[in-house]
Amino acid sequence: MRGGQQSTQAASRLNALRRSLLRAVNRYGPSVGSGRLHAASFDLDGILDEARQRTHLDDFGDDEFLGPLRFLLDAYEQEAELTFIGRMSMREDAVSMLVARLHICADRQRFPEIADADLQEPLFITGLPRSGTTFLHTLLAADPRWRAPAGWEVMYPSPPPGARADPADRRCLRADRRMKKLYWLTPGFAAIHELDAQLPQECIAITGATFISDMFPTMCHVPSYQRWLDKADQVPAYRYHRRFLQHLQGGAGGLHWLLKAPAHLFGLRALLEVYPDARIVFLHREPREVLPSLANLTQVLRGAFSDRHAPAATGAELRDHWSRGVREARAVIGSLRGGQERFADLA
Repeated sequence: MRGGQQSTQAASRLNALRRSLLRAVNRYGPSVGSGRLHAASFDLDGILDEARQRTHLDDFGDDEFLGPLRFLLDAYEQEAELTFIGRMSMREDAVSMLVARLHICADRQRFPEIADADLQEPLFITGLPRSGTTFLHTLLAADPRWRAPAGWEVMYPSPPPGARADPADRRCLRADRRMKKLYWLTPGFAAIHELDAQLPQECIAITGATFISDMFPTMCHVPSYQRWLDKADQVPAYRYHRRFLQHLQGGAGGLHWLLKAPAHLFGLRALLEVYPDARIVFLHREPREVLPSLANLTQVLRGAFSDRHAPAATGAELRDHWSRGVREARAVIGSLRGGQERFADLA
């Protein structure tokens, strides 16, 4: 018992020290020179240029991502109430997703056979957040008949399978270090959600490079971006999603992809347009159990990047948002003719 208490006390002291260090960085970071301020800037051209400089590439593919990215950066600047660490983190995330996008476009030119990859009957897991989607995704991914995108390859997709270059284990280590930074920034998050570079990753991290993704409102309070996203055409996001999977498939055929994101509730119509043979598993859990858990997760995540603390408003926001998601998904499923057999409800 004494050993357990000492361990708990040591963890508490470490978390307190960590919070003190983070407060100091947020308070004094902006005054430590122009380089630091540049690292926290949401200037669109500067972010695009940094991605180009890191890769020595300049082809982002289509330019459909520019409008969504501009909306997002404006929301960060005007609404998110980000700390200095929050500003640096959100800028770095944007640059990193653009870097991945540049590499994917370059690889597709070098290896045109990637475009021939046949994606057969992918299975998408969706449902309310905190309803067991991650558990089911991880469980099914243990079956070798399924192929799930791992965290490390979503972060660092280049080079594609079969190409001679940076080995996968090096990219895996880089991704693991990057993921663990979130644990350091967010004391308590590890107890809520496991992060590991080798675990299956969900689809909002893939569509993040289109900047049409639910990952951004999850991390930050960006209501104007959320309103824009609610009305946005999500077909471009799923087209990029398909290209991304072809990239990870490396031109091979015969794979059955296993994919997951609660946010697919909002994009089922677009998903089925891009993946007409997709199969959908819809998980269900009592909403009165989902919402407190989801609100806690959202507050913890947003608290890593902002000093804004509004639990009641966050709870109402999430209630309205995900209620709409369930209604929209049900409407899409109900409107299908002869396709209901591709949907499965699990409670």
